[in-house]
Amino acid sequence: MEAFTTLGVMYYMFLVGLEMNLAPILRIRRKSIGIALAGILIPLAIGFGSYFVIAPKADQTDKKWLRQKGAFVWGIALTATNLPDVTRILSDLKLLRTETGRIALSCAYLSDIGTWLLLVTLITISHDDVLPIAIGTVVFVLFCMFVARPVLLWLINQTMDGEEYTEHQVQFVLCGVMLWGFITDAIGLYSIFGAFMFGFILPSGQLATLITERLERVTSWIMLPLYCLLNGLRTNVPEMIPQGRNGGHIAVFICLAWVAKFLSSLLVSIYCNTERRESVTLGVLMNTKGLLAIIVINIGRDLMLLDIESSAVMVIALLVMTFTVPPIVRHTYKPEKPMMLHKRRTIQSNGLDSPLQVLAGIHSMQSMRGIVNLLQLSHATRQSPIHVVAVHLVELTEHTSAALLVVHDSYKSSSFRASEENAKAESGQIIEAFEDYQRESNGTASVEVLTALSPYTTIHVDVCSIAEDKRASIIIIPFHIQGKNNDEPESSSTSIKDVNQNVLAGAPCSVALLVNRGLGMSNHRPRALLMFFICGPDDREGLAYAWRMAFHPEVRLRVVRFLGDDAKAPAPLDNPKDSDGAFTIYEEHARQRAIDEDYLNEFKSETMNSLAATYTEEVVNDLNETLTAIRRIMEREPCELCIVGRGKQSTSPLVANLLEFTEYPELGALGDAIITSNFAGNSSVLVVQQHTNNVPRSEAGSSRFLANVGPWKVKNWQLKGTS
Repeated sequence: MEAFTTLGVMYYMFLVGLEMNLAPILRIRRKSIGIALAGILIPLAIGFGSYFVIAPKADQTDKKWLRQKGAFVWGIALTATNLPDVTRILSDLKLLRTETGRIALSCAYLSDIGTWLLLVTLITISHDDVLPIAIGTVVFVLFCMFVARPVLLWLINQTMDGEEYTEHQVQFVLCGVMLWGFITDAIGLYSIFGAFMFGFILPSGQLATLITERLERVTSWIMLPLYCLLNGLRTNVPEMIPQGRNGGHIAVFICLAWVAKFLSSLLVSIYCNTERRESVTLGVLMNTKGLLAIIVINIGRDLMLLDIESSAVMVIALLVMTFTVPPIVRHTYKPEKPMMLHKRRTIQSNGLDSPLQVLAGIHSMQSMRGIVNLLQLSHATRQSPIHVVAVHLVELTEHTSAALLVVHDSYKSSSFRASEENAKAESGQIIEAFEDYQRESNGTASVEVLTALSPYTTIHVDVCSIAEDKRASIIIIPFHIQGKNNDEPESSSTSIKDVNQNVLAGAPCSVALLVNRGLGMSNHRPRALLMFFICGPDDREGLAYAWRMAFHPEVRLRVVRFLGDDAKAPAPLDNPKDSDGAFTIYEEHARQRAIDEDYLNEFKSETMNSLAATYTEEVVNDLNETLTAIRRIMEREPCELCIVGRGKQSTSPLVANLLEFTEYPELGALGDAIITSNFAGNSSVLVVQQHTNNVPRSEAGSSRFLANVGPWKVKNWQLKGTS
């Protein structure tokens, strides 16, 4: 078991070295360097001195020398600030794109490097033959940098672009990790240093990404937990108090260890003119310990520099320091402002004479193409320009920490360098594609490309926050299945589906979900668009978006409204409590019908003499007739894009029963029926959800309310074919 866990730590340190490079060091500012140095030197001194107070005294001269080395181990353990854990905490608390988050990442990076140098020094001086080990270490490092790295780069370049790496090449690298570990172990250092150096010199690229994907889950989910389990078994808590000491001494030491890192970072931050609240948060974050600190303690114990009691005391101190970080940071630093819901952010309320703010969420190149084609259909003009905020959604993994240091603001910068080469290449292609869209718009559209780096479980918070900051009227996100078949990996598709559902639930504006089945790939002109209207705010928002597209010179829009039997009872609301006890379901249905009529009448009057948009009505009595009519229309008149409302708040009985059988509830009843049918063909589908506020129902049907959501201002717009 111990050999297996040691192998796991080796490969983990290989992955740590794989994500690190010298570029971040060259870009770190002096402020971060000063904070990091203080966070290394002061805790080193505190740990060194505290050991002599807590540990038992030694009488013999040789034991006194070992005792000094043991104190050095304590000091090194307190200097460590684990970069991956700091990244995870910052991501969970949504602090990655703050100034405090950027400084914390830089300081943690420097602290890790400092801890490694101190640990190599400790191991070297702990042997009797110090000089041969020191010389061997220097020769090994020089060999890695100036011989091994160029050779590895040459071997990797032998694989032509577009070719897949073979299993033999992957196995060669994995064997190289063990070989480098054997070499450093023979020199007198531990095998983890060789594994780290091999990862450090391995060039980044497709091979590095492939190896990371192979090793990450095995090491993080199996090997490292077992390693931590063995360390827990070796930590004898009941006997952790050294002879002649009591629990009070231990408590004082833990407090002193926590305060050392905190005060050192706090005071230097204040000296560098950092705000006090940010300085406090930064000082707390620097107390984040991780696997590196545990490794330091284990090496000290293996070298007989620490006894069971002193190692147990330090392990408990490290755990306490780490566990206290997230709740304190969450309490002391709250940079995110609440979502402002003072204004309706919808396309319908935006009007055709106002600039349109759009946030586009991009997961991959495939999803990006469909969204760019949709934006081209959205018809930016001088009277109503479109400002697009394209957000590349990159999942934060265990080994993307150092990549954040290259670009100090992953939120505001338009460039991004991820540790995975494919993410880096995708970001560049996304930037280029949106720049082409901006250039082709002839000044009627502007583009800003950002990167949101976060776990998929919380990345929707970044999307909604950016939409709030940029005052977007609509968020466009891709459906997790693109094309007729699911081309995305199953795990990725499931994660993207969860992201979409979270965005739909928490967005501060309207949301459009695009199911791309080749939008923009057809050469057929004019481009046929079809909009199905039943009732409710989501359908009105879909019509508003379709109405905007109808002004595009190559678009022909057909709006089909389904009218049911008025004698039928409306479907129940999603949340009956929304009625506030003042309106029945029937009255709500009638109110929505009245708003629909006003908006549709406005649309019909504006498009009456237009060849670009047509309006028809279909009378249906039930769900089966509705689906039959949709099938007949789509088979008779194939379209490039079909637009529907999600119908979350729909009271229509025409689709009510369909909600119980939806496979993809995020698409709504009608969107799900079209996607899962065999008559949609190659038509892409856009499902629209309108953002709604808690408007008093007594005002919702009044003219004052209708002035906010429509009719549209179209005085400077004219559809094709109108006079």
